[in-house]
Amino acid sequence: MEESKETSGMGIGESTGNAKKVNANSRKSSKKKFGVDEGGDSEQGEVLFKVGPFRYRLPGKRQRTILGLVVVGLNLLLLLAVALYFYNPTFHEFVFTVGRD
Repeated sequence: MEESKETSGMGIGESTGNAKKVNANSRKSSKKKFGVDEGGDSEQGEVLFKVGPFRYRLPGKRQRTILGLVVVGLNLLLLLAVALYFYNPTFHEFVFTVGRD
């Protein structure tokens, strides 16, 4: 009698455990299907599209920060050049002479 109780209880536990394993395996297979690699490499990001041997991945945090700093720096440089153009007559003449030559 005791054995039947153990096996019946183990059977229920195994079925719920198997269901969890199946769900985890299906998630892994769907991520592999869409190009997401859960390996130990943290630089492996989500692949947005893949053409032949080339893959486009989402940029990392450091890359986004550097690109944002470059864009902001170039915008500040443009604002400085525009301010110099309007308020400094020699710079205004320099732009005109370079544009004509």
